[in-house]
Amino acid sequence: MTTEHTMNNKTKTAGTGIRAAEKSTLCKLDYTPEALPLVVAKDMARVDSRILAGQLGVQHRSTFALILQYENELQEIDQLRFKNADGKRTQGGGNAERYALLSEDQAFFLLTLSRNTKNVVRLKMRLVQAFRRVRDNVEISKDYLPFYHQLHEGVRHLAEAAHAAGSTTPERIFHVNMNRLVNSAVGLASGERSNLTPQQRIAVTAANFIVQKAIQQALESGADHHSAYLEAKRQVEHYASGAHLLLDAA
Repeated sequence: MTTEHTMNNKTKTAGTGIRAAEKSTLCKLDYTPEALPLVVAKDMARVDSRILAGQLGVQHRSTFALILQYENELQEIDQLRFKNADGKRTQGGGNAERYALLSEDQAFFLLTLSRNTKNVVRLKMRLVQAFRRVRDNVEISKDYLPFYHQLHEGVRHLAEAAHAAGSTTPERIFHVNMNRLVNSAVGLASGERSNLTPQQRIAVTAANFIVQKAIQQALESGADHHSAYLEAKRQVEHYASGAHLLLDAA
């Protein structure tokens, strides 16, 4: 039990399965075998990195090390929140165990760093369902960027095509580069996605869709991964050049 999870168990939002905290901005979904437990902190749904490690069947220290290794990339997606657990200390040295609270997109990105095994695919599906459940029950839809998942499924196919052609570039690099492509096209700096204006949200959503469709169509037409990336870059930059009035108003 952590300080972050402290809440008044006597109050419960009717019909939502979400318990409300009287002294905290944090809520926690009731856990069932079918649904991953999530927390809602400062109006953004997040998943505990310890939960992800448990679902993957690995030690949390391994998952946490991966988070630290790709901290900069995760910060580009959303603000990365670290916490210290109360109670039992498991990482040695007398220090409280550290963990991360990951946004939906950060958790999904983290899973792209793992091989796409049946277990990982299943966990991706459960994450999508869990975050959708929160969005349906708590009014935080402003923190969700549509087409993000579809984009990165397309990027996975792009990486597979590259590897089939002999590329040794790790799949995670393709995902990182695609996030940077979208950010660059719409003029976002690292870490700005968690504080988007309405105009920027529209632009990022459209850019995600354009890049995903460009990759899909290019690969389906038989283009190699280099050509698919260049076509996605061309299309999203063309969109951004025409969307400058929208972005200038942000």
